[in-house]
Amino acid sequence: MVGSRSGANAVCIWMILHAHGSVGWTVKMNNLMDKAHSFCESLEELGVEYYRNPYLNIISMRSKYISSELAKEFFLVPDTHDSSVEWYKIVLMPHVKPGVLDTFIQRLSVSLQRNNTL
Repeated sequence: MVGSRSGANAVCIWMILHAHGSVGWTVKMNNLMDKAHSFCESLEELGVEYYRNPYLNIISMRSKYISSELAKEFFLVPDTHDSSVEWYKIVLMPHVKPGVLDTFIQRLSVSLQRNNTL
C-alpha cells in the first residue's frame, strides 16, 4: 500500500541516528555548518551575492556570477531549467571535500576576473 508519503525520510533519520547517535550526527552537522560558513566567507571576498539560512547546508548564489560552464562542471542546481536562471544552489554534504570547494572558488575567481566582475 502506498500513501502520499513514502516514509523514506523517517527511515533515513532512524538509520542516521542508529548509526551515528545524536551526538555523532550533531558533530557531522556542525562540520557541515563550518564548511558552509567558510564557503560563504570566500564568496563574500569575491563579492558574489548569495543567500544562506545559517541553520542549513544549502547556499544559493546569484546566477550573474556563475558561467554556464562552471555550473555544469560543478553540477550546480538551477532554480529553473529554462533560460531564466536567477540562482544556482550548492548543497554541502559530508562527501563534498574542502578541495572541491577550494577548486570551485578558484575557478569562480578566474571566471569573474575574465569577465571583469571582480
